[in-house]
Amino acid sequence: MRQLGTFLAPGSVTAAENALRQFARWLVTETQITAISDVGRDDIEDYKVWLAGKRRSAGQVISRETHRQRMRTVRQFFERIIEWDWPDAPPRNPVIAGDIPKKPEPLPKFLDDRDAARLMAAARASTDPRDRLVVELLARTGMFSGGEDRCKRGVATDSPGRAMINDSPSSREVLHTWQVRTG
Repeated sequence: MRQLGTFLAPGSVTAAENALRQFARWLVTETQITAISDVGRDDIEDYKVWLAGKRRSAGQVISRETHRQRMRTVRQFFERIIEWDWPDAPPRNPVIAGDIPKKPEPLPKFLDDRDAARLMAAARASTDPRDRLVVELLARTGMFSGGEDRCKRGVATDSPGRAMINDSPSSREVLHTWQVRTG
């Protein structure tokens, strides 16, 4: 994990550690395997089935991207220990490329004018003020998906106390509606 920390973000290192801990826990509780060199294709097939049915705390199955990330991490683990000639490494990687779900089509980096207008119209027609607020914030601030962690109480800030919301009548109205509704 220390080595991963030299080129991955802390959250990615944590995700990799969690994936390997989960795989190790599965090996201990679901198999009779006592050495990593004994992990074979059949075990990986069983793990894939188990992982596909794994539930998050809210009860939903894990996302396709989480499944992909965990299988990639396990594959990379085996690649590294084989490459490093660990005495307990299997002779070949039991995780093959086909075990890793395909990466989903990426979302567009931007919306063209027609799609942006359709999104704004759908947001305005929504009965949920939260939908309207989120779309308005994204549209008026230039924020992006994943940038919502910079939001605090409905206002995007770029530094303590500096609001980035475009001061348009629709932005003020949507924000006011949200504030009134949420108290």
